[in-house]
Amino acid sequence: MPASLACWAGLRGRQVQVTLNTKSIKVAVLGKMVAEGPIVAPIVVDESTWEMADGKLLITLEKQEEGWWD
Repeated sequence: MPASLACWAGLRGRQVQVTLNTKSIKVAVLGKMVAEGPIVAPIVVDESTWEMADGKLLITLEKQEEGWWD
């Protein structure tokens, strides 16, 4: 499930820290927490990714089990 977050102009990937856990996510930009919270369904952390593309932070989460997000 891809999700995106608009970012500051000129922001680089090394200035972003994404922490994924099985049931939670944290996003910090320039050392400041900008998003954090629970994930509705458990994810496979090693198969979930994030990247900077076109000025946006793109996060792709791989669910542990198939099904709809609640």
